[in-house]
Amino acid sequence: MAHTAHTDEEMMREHMDTPEILEAKIQRLHEMVRQSKRVVVFTGAGISTSAGIPDFRGPMGVWTRKAQGQAPIAGTSTVKALPTKTHMGIVELHRHGILQYVISQNCDGLHRRSGLPASAISELHGNSNIEVCEDCGRRFFRDFKAVRRDHTFDHFTGRFCLCNGRLLESTIDFGQNLPRIPLSRAVEESEKADLHIVFGSSLTVSPACDMPSTTVENGGKLVIVNLQKTPLTRQATFQIHAPTDVVMESLMLRLGIPIPNFRLQRRIIFGVDGDEVFAKAVDVHAPDRETGVLCAVDWDGTAKEIPESQRAQAIWKSLAHRHPMANIDISDLHPTLHFVGHYQEPPLTLDISLTASDNDVLIAFDPSDGLWEVIAMLPVTPDASIAENVDRDCDYGASHREYVISKRREQGARDPAKQVDEEFLKARQRAERFADEEARDRARNRACAILRNHKKIEKLISESRQTAVGSALVTKETSSAGVDPRFGSKVPFNRKGEMQFTKVPTSEHRASMTNHVSSCKHDGCRSVWTGPWGSFIGGACGGTHFDLTECPQGKQANQVIGWNYDNPAC
Repeated sequence: MAHTAHTDEEMMREHMDTPEILEAKIQRLHEMVRQSKRVVVFTGAGISTSAGIPDFRGPMGVWTRKAQGQAPIAGTSTVKALPTKTHMGIVELHRHGILQYVISQNCDGLHRRSGLPASAISELHGNSNIEVCEDCGRRFFRDFKAVRRDHTFDHFTGRFCLCNGRLLESTIDFGQNLPRIPLSRAVEESEKADLHIVFGSSLTVSPACDMPSTTVENGGKLVIVNLQKTPLTRQATFQIHAPTDVVMESLMLRLGIPIPNFRLQRRIIFGVDGDEVFAKAVDVHAPDRETGVLCAVDWDGTAKEIPESQRAQAIWKSLAHRHPMANIDISDLHPTLHFVGHYQEPPLTLDISLTASDNDVLIAFDPSDGLWEVIAMLPVTPDASIAENVDRDCDYGASHREYVISKRREQGARDPAKQVDEEFLKARQRAERFADEEARDRARNRACAILRNHKKIEKLISESRQTAVGSALVTKETSSAGVDPRFGSKVPFNRKGEMQFTKVPTSEHRASMTNHVSSCKHDGCRSVWTGPWGSFIGGACGGTHFDLTECPQGKQANQVIGWNYDNPAC
């Protein structure tokens, strides 16, 4: 908040080490890293500024500008920001066993997105991509920013868990207790560390900022990489005044470890469940934990692309994407995966066979060239199919409730606990009512669209026939042959006082259409709709779309019985 901004100009001032001093400090840090047996890294907002996300207490930081009465500078959306060199360097240090643990104050989700396992980090202030169930504590990782439904102390997002508990955003407000499990793990790792490196933090927010001090108090060493001085600068062995990316790149160069470019990794499990096939996204490092990153899976080429504004909703509404096994060959599947597209990642079509076993597929997207790569495609063996180890924080719901109660108590509520329980109940009821209304609106809109189309077509038919066709047009030739040659295979009939025509396929036409439908894969041809004009091959929603099929043979069959694609009324 603005009141936490620096008031001391000296603390706000940024310092830069000279090239010679910087070189000497980084070399010293390199030697300390090589000699250390247990390294812990503490990160703050400063490691994300090069990704376009503003910091908080720098000269142009969010809280600094608010304290000065200025609007914060708009930065890159956290869900679209690319992990920085510092983020990717941390991932590689952990992968090589040099770095044991990360403690972060950041809520932007870039550590997890960069590829750092959830087991290797304590996000003390939460993660804007994670929702936690108020009742069972289950954590859901989302490929969108989870925000609270109302601007209150209640963190309810308006969504519900599988157990029907309310889902809460996991970011922490000022004055709210830090999550117990991540905090206790951070303290434990800080006590065991012999080297604690701070990257990009002003170290002013307690109790998170106490972690580096814990290492020093237990005999370890502290090195701070930050442009501004910090309250712990005097405790540190030394401080490097330089951008975190500069220090990380130089350190990794000395360690002989290249910093990889960021690639967005996704892990998808394909399998068979009863009479359905399914695809579900899971944690890259923990396949027993489902994640919400898939918008849709097109199993047979018939699914429509989801509009960008609806992709986030599609993710949380369905974690596992299922499809009936009927009419598909599980030995030769070609599912197309659809994603949110924060990095403009396109849909990806895979070649999958599920005859022998389920498949575990690891893929990676490189934003720099816009291409997907299949890294691994392995069978899911019985040994790998371990029981679900659900990611949970069972303390969060109760802690969140106590926080909201404390805020209502501060505001003078007579019975804050009762008031909060009533608030939570009303918020639940509003969300449930909204969900019901949303479903009703969709059904109502579909019904209205169908009705409008029917009325439009009826009007076209009426107008085109009333002036050109009357009962007098029913000639002897029509009566004897049953078909007016001017209208192809159509027979006029009087409907509610209006002369209209019905398309009448011959038995030969019906037989050819039936044979075609049995083998055609197009949705438009699989649905033979019977309407005012008789049976014809039209569209999956024949009541509203009479020419939906893209199949050349289907179109030809329609035209044989007199269907005019340019003017359905003719």
